[in-house]
Amino acid sequence: MLRQASVSDLIMDRVSRGKKSHVVIAMRRYPRFINRELRDEYLPSLASDHELFEDWLATKRRTGDHDGAFAKVKFEDRFELGEEGLENLERLSRLSRGKDVYVVCQCARGQRCHREMVLLLAHERFGAPIEPVANAYPRFVRKLARAGARPARAATARRARRAGAYRRHDGSARPSEASKVAPRARSRAPRPRPRSRRGSAA
Repeated sequence: MLRQASVSDLIMDRVSRGKKSHVVIAMRRYPRFINRELRDEYLPSLASDHELFEDWLATKRRTGDHDGAFAKVKFEDRFELGEEGLENLERLSRLSRGKDVYVVCQCARGQRCHREMVLLLAHERFGAPIEPVANAYPRFVRKLARAGARPARAATARRARRAGAYRRHDGSARPSEASKVAPRARSRAPRPRPRSRRGSAA
Protein backbone atom coordinates (compact mmCIF):
# COMPACT_ATOMS: atom_id res chain seq x y z
CA MET A 1 0.00 0.00 0.00
CA LEU A 2 1.11 3.56 -0.67
CA ARG A 3 1.33 5.51 2.56
CA GLN A 4 2.52 8.94 3.59
CA ALA A 5 4.86 10.13 6.31
CA SER A 6 6.58 13.32 7.39
CA VAL A 7 10.30 13.86 7.94
CA SER A 8 9.49 14.08 11.65
CA ASP A 9 7.84 10.64 11.51
CA LEU A 10 11.00 9.27 9.93
CA ILE A 11 13.34 10.82 12.51
CA MET A 12 11.13 9.78 15.45
CA ASP A 13 11.06 6.18 14.16
CA ARG A 14 7.33 6.23 13.50
CA VAL A 15 7.80 4.63 10.06
CA SER A 16 8.16 0.87 9.98
CA ARG A 17 11.37 -0.32 8.36
CA GLY A 18 12.29 -3.73 7.04
CA LYS A 19 11.69 -6.06 4.14
CA LYS A 20 8.00 -5.21 4.04
CA SER A 21 8.47 -1.45 3.68
CA HIS A 22 10.06 0.98 1.24
CA VAL A 23 10.76 4.62 2.16
CA VAL A 24 10.94 7.33 -0.51
CA ILE A 25 11.92 10.95 0.11
CA ALA A 26 9.77 12.98 -2.32
CA MET A 27 11.06 16.53 -1.82
CA ARG A 28 12.58 19.21 -4.00
CA ARG A 29 15.35 19.73 -1.43
CA TYR A 30 16.86 16.86 0.50
CA PRO A 31 16.00 17.22 4.21
CA ARG A 32 18.74 17.76 6.73
CA PHE A 33 19.55 15.12 9.33
CA ILE A 34 18.10 12.26 7.29
CA ASN A 35 20.70 9.53 7.03
CA ARG A 36 20.67 7.21 4.08
CA GLU A 37 19.95 4.33 6.43
CA LEU A 38 16.51 5.85 7.07
CA ARG A 39 15.35 5.82 3.46
CA ASP A 40 15.51 3.63 0.39
CA GLU A 41 15.25 6.28 -2.32
CA TYR A 42 15.41 10.02 -2.86
CA LEU A 43 13.15 11.00 -5.77
CA PRO A 44 12.85 14.76 -6.35
CA SER A 45 10.92 13.88 -9.52
CA LEU A 46 7.93 13.18 -7.22
CA ALA A 47 8.03 16.73 -5.84
CA SER A 48 6.52 19.90 -7.28
CA ASP A 49 8.56 21.82 -9.80
CA HIS A 50 11.03 24.44 -8.56
CA GLU A 51 8.89 27.48 -9.44
CA LEU A 52 5.77 26.17 -7.69
CA PHE A 53 7.74 25.14 -4.61
CA GLU A 54 9.43 28.55 -4.32
CA ASP A 55 6.11 30.38 -4.78
CA TRP A 56 4.50 28.32 -2.03
CA LEU A 57 7.48 28.68 0.32
CA ALA A 58 7.68 32.47 -0.12
CA THR A 59 3.92 32.83 0.46
CA LYS A 60 4.06 30.63 3.55
CA ARG A 61 6.92 32.65 5.03
CA ARG A 62 5.12 35.91 4.30
CA THR A 63 1.75 34.86 5.71
CA GLY A 64 2.73 32.22 8.26
CA ASP A 65 -0.15 30.09 6.95
CA HIS A 66 0.85 26.69 5.52
CA ASP A 67 -2.53 25.65 4.11
CA GLY A 68 -3.47 29.21 3.14
CA ALA A 69 -0.31 29.49 1.06
CA PHE A 70 -1.21 26.19 -0.60
CA ALA A 71 -4.50 27.68 -1.78
CA LYS A 72 -3.10 31.13 -2.61
CA VAL A 73 -0.54 29.84 -5.12
CA LYS A 74 -3.17 27.51 -6.69
CA PHE A 75 -1.13 24.43 -5.84
CA GLU A 76 -3.84 22.00 -6.93
CA ASP A 77 -4.10 23.58 -10.37
CA ARG A 78 -0.36 23.83 -10.96
CA PHE A 79 0.93 20.56 -9.53
CA GLU A 80 1.83 17.84 -12.00
CA LEU A 81 4.56 15.27 -12.48
CA GLY A 82 6.87 15.05 -15.45
CA GLU A 83 7.66 11.93 -17.42
CA GLU A 84 10.37 10.76 -15.00
CA GLY A 85 8.09 11.30 -12.03
CA LEU A 86 5.26 9.31 -13.62
CA GLU A 87 7.63 6.45 -14.46
CA ASN A 88 8.84 6.33 -10.86
CA LEU A 89 5.29 6.54 -9.54
CA GLU A 90 4.19 3.67 -11.75
CA ARG A 91 7.08 1.56 -10.46
CA LEU A 92 6.28 2.41 -6.84
CA SER A 93 2.60 1.64 -7.47
CA ARG A 94 3.54 -1.87 -8.57
CA LEU A 95 5.81 -2.21 -5.54
CA SER A 96 3.01 -1.08 -3.21
CA ARG A 97 1.00 -4.20 -4.03
CA GLY A 98 3.52 -6.28 -2.08
CA LYS A 99 4.79 -3.92 0.62
CA ASP A 100 4.15 -0.58 2.30
CA VAL A 101 5.68 2.28 0.31
CA TYR A 102 6.03 5.51 2.31
CA VAL A 103 6.08 8.84 0.45
CA VAL A 104 7.88 11.28 2.74
CA CYS A 105 7.81 15.08 2.78
CA GLN A 106 8.60 17.84 5.27
CA CYS A 107 4.94 18.75 5.85
CA ALA A 108 3.39 17.50 9.09
CA ARG A 109 0.58 14.97 8.98
CA GLY A 110 -2.77 16.67 8.54
CA GLN A 111 -1.35 19.60 6.59
CA ARG A 112 -2.12 20.02 2.93
CA CYS A 113 0.78 18.44 1.07
CA HIS A 114 1.78 17.38 -2.43
CA ARG A 115 2.44 13.84 -1.16
CA GLU A 116 -1.30 13.34 -0.68
CA MET A 117 -1.83 14.42 -4.28
CA VAL A 118 0.88 11.95 -5.33
CA LEU A 119 -1.10 9.18 -3.62
CA LEU A 120 -4.31 10.25 -5.37
CA LEU A 121 -2.50 10.35 -8.71
CA ALA A 122 -1.05 6.86 -8.16
CA HIS A 123 -4.49 5.49 -7.34
CA GLU A 124 -6.20 7.15 -10.31
CA ARG A 125 -3.52 6.54 -12.92
CA PHE A 126 -1.99 3.22 -11.86
CA GLY A 127 -4.59 1.64 -9.56
CA ALA A 128 -2.28 1.70 -6.54
CA PRO A 129 -3.78 0.83 -3.15
CA ILE A 130 -3.48 3.92 -0.93
CA GLU A 131 -4.25 4.90 2.63
CA PRO A 132 -6.92 7.60 3.14
CA VAL A 133 -5.67 11.17 2.75
CA ALA A 134 -6.40 13.79 5.39
CA ASN A 135 -7.46 16.60 3.07
CA ALA A 136 -9.75 17.05 0.08
CA TYR A 137 -8.30 18.13 -3.26
CA PRO A 138 -11.39 18.65 -5.46
CA ARG A 139 -9.70 20.72 -8.15
CA PHE A 140 -6.85 18.25 -8.51
CA VAL A 141 -9.25 15.29 -8.61
CA ARG A 142 -11.31 16.97 -11.35
CA LYS A 143 -8.12 17.59 -13.30
CA LEU A 144 -7.22 13.90 -13.01
CA ALA A 145 -10.69 12.92 -14.19
CA ARG A 146 -10.42 15.20 -17.24
CA ALA A 147 -6.97 13.86 -18.07
CA GLY A 148 -8.30 10.30 -17.86
CA ALA A 149 -11.33 11.10 -20.00
CA ARG A 150 -9.36 12.58 -22.89
CA PRO A 151 -7.75 9.28 -23.97
CA ALA A 152 -11.10 7.51 -23.59
CA ARG A 153 -12.86 10.08 -25.80
CA ALA A 154 -10.09 9.82 -28.38
CA ALA A 155 -10.42 6.03 -28.47
CA THR A 156 -14.20 6.32 -28.84
CA ALA A 157 -13.78 8.77 -31.70
CA ARG A 158 -11.35 6.44 -33.46
CA ARG A 159 -13.80 3.54 -33.15
CA ALA A 160 -16.59 5.73 -34.48
CA ARG A 161 -14.49 6.81 -37.45
CA ARG A 162 -13.63 3.20 -38.23
CA ALA A 163 -17.30 2.21 -38.03
CA GLY A 164 -18.29 5.17 -40.20
CA ALA A 165 -15.80 4.14 -42.84
CA TYR A 166 -18.00 1.14 -43.54
CA ARG A 167 -21.24 3.10 -43.94
CA ARG A 168 -22.62 4.65 -47.06
CA HIS A 169 -24.19 8.06 -47.06
CA ASP A 170 -27.64 6.45 -47.02
CA GLY A 171 -26.74 4.46 -43.88
CA SER A 172 -26.38 1.09 -45.56
CA ALA A 173 -23.31 -0.95 -44.77
CA ARG A 174 -20.45 -0.94 -47.18
CA PRO A 175 -18.88 -4.27 -48.11
CA SER A 176 -15.70 -5.03 -46.22
CA GLU A 177 -12.41 -5.21 -48.05
CA ALA A 178 -12.41 -9.01 -47.78
CA SER A 179 -15.81 -9.27 -49.37
CA LYS A 180 -15.02 -7.05 -52.31
CA VAL A 181 -14.65 -8.97 -55.56
CA ALA A 182 -12.52 -7.71 -58.37
CA PRO A 183 -14.77 -6.50 -61.16
CA ARG A 184 -14.98 -8.76 -64.17
CA ALA A 185 -13.25 -7.62 -67.27
CA ARG A 186 -15.80 -6.43 -69.76
CA SER A 187 -16.01 -8.72 -72.70
CA ARG A 188 -15.94 -6.88 -75.95
CA ALA A 189 -18.56 -7.86 -78.52
CA PRO A 190 -17.02 -8.93 -81.83
CA ARG A 191 -17.07 -6.22 -84.40
CA PRO A 192 -19.31 -6.97 -87.39
CA ARG A 193 -17.41 -7.85 -90.49
CA PRO A 194 -17.79 -5.38 -93.30
CA ARG A 195 -20.10 -6.58 -96.03
CA SER A 196 -18.28 -7.61 -99.15
CA ARG A 197 -19.28 -5.61 -102.18
CA ARG A 198 -20.44 -7.78 -105.02
CA GLY A 199 -18.99 -6.80 -108.38
CA SER A 200 -21.40 -5.22 -110.84
CA ALA A 201 -22.31 -7.10 -114.06
CA ALA A 202 -20.01 -6.36 -117.02
